Order: sequence, then structure tokens, then C-alpha cells
Amino acid sequence: MKQKADKVYRNAKVYSVAMDGTETRAEAVAIKDGKFVYVGDEAGIAEWLGDNTEVVDCHGKSIIPGLGDAHMHLAGCCLQAVQGRPRRHA
Repeated sequence: MKQKADKVYRNAKVYSVAMDGTETRAEAVAIKDGKFVYVGDEAGIAEWLGDNTEVVDCHGKSIIPGLGDAHMHLAGCCLQAVQGRPRRHA
């Protein structure tokens, strides 16, 4: 029996780019233990749903996995400036 996802985002326009530059467009993603275990269509997401799976309906909106973490450097920049240590750009 396949483990069920902790969280599922469905009814979405999912855009992701793999390490090799391959672009993927999907409708749903499943996350288990903090890792993506499924990226695909609505039909395929059903097998990841369990009694304890948190389901987020994105109502057709776009999501870009990982974008939030990729931009956390902004917080570090601001913190350095507040502490009187402006960031130097090379």
C-alpha cells in the first residue's frame, strides 16, 4: 500500500523547472515528509489522498514550487542593513 501525502495542492496551474532545465506544467502536487512525491494531473492525485491529507484547492491559480525559499536572501539583506552592515555587491 502506497503512503498517503501529508498535503496536496490541486486545481492549480503548477509550473516547475527541473535541474536539467526541463519545464513541467501540471494541475496538482503531493507532498510527503516535506518532499514532492507527485507532480501531475488531477486524475493521478487521487491515489495520494488519505484520511489525514490536508487538501488545498488553488481555484485555478498559479503556483511555483520553491519560489518562496529561493527569495529568502532578501530577508538577510534587510537584516544586515538594519544592523548597520550593508551588503556588498561584487
